[in-house]
Amino acid sequence: MKKTLLMILILALILSAGCTGSSTPDDAVKGYLNALTTFDMEKANDYVTSPSEELSAESTAATIMEGVLAKVSYEDLTLVAEEESSATVEVTITGPDMGVLMEQATALVFQEALSSETALDETAMQELLANFFTEALEDPDLVYVSDTITVPLKKNDGAWKISDEGTDAISYAILGSFYEMEF
Repeated sequence: MKKTLLMILILALILSAGCTGSSTPDDAVKGYLNALTTFDMEKANDYVTSPSEELSAESTAATIMEGVLAKVSYEDLTLVAEEESSATVEVTITGPDMGVLMEQATALVFQEALSSETALDETAMQELLANFFTEALEDPDLVYVSDTITVPLKKNDGAWKISDEGTDAISYAILGSFYEMEF
């Protein structure tokens, strides 16, 4: 009897360990956004249908993204529709205007490259960008943009997860006008 009970408990633990995500669509979006804003990418991957590769914690991109994501907030999260295997949640995301920041960063890199007597190597450029974004994100006059988006979700193995289209919509909302820039 004890062996049977132990086997049932072990099986339940194994099954529950594989079932990540959320029991409601709005909890999945909240969990994902909370994980993003604390730069917990491993936890964020629990809420999506297609987990993303994690950035190296030591990379310049990770440093910049962590700073940007710390400035992101969300509100007005509303369940719009829910069916058996799909749902839609609407949410308003506010974050730094990445278009403005990227324009400033590009101008800084060009200015540094043109004024330097030596070529700006990759390490120097990464350090320049990391310092720029660290300072810019702490500026009290930092410009923010808000975007209300619709996030589609799918039910996988009994848990709600954000679809690829949903993660794209959230990424676009966080990166703001950066996607509208012409290069």
